[in-house]
Amino acid sequence: MEQIGASITIALVGLGVVFVFLGLLVAVISAIGALAEKYFPEPPAAAPPKSEDDGSEIAAAISAAVAAYLVRRKQSKEESKK
Repeated sequence: MEQIGASITIALVGLGVVFVFLGLLVAVISAIGALAEKYFPEPPAAAPPKSEDDGSEIAAAISAAVAAYLVRRKQSKEESKK
């Protein structure tokens, strides 16, 4: 019975040590993140360059791809009916 009590004590001490260590690890990493943000702030993101493309070429390419897909799909359905 004495061994069971000692085993439980050792297990609880081990769990406590791990819990405290993980808590300290979280605190240290958070502090490092705060310091890094304070002393090395990220520069503001540059605005993307304006393009004069209205997307008509992209829309045409998508339309052509969809049309080609639909033609192939129709052909494969007709072949499967034969």
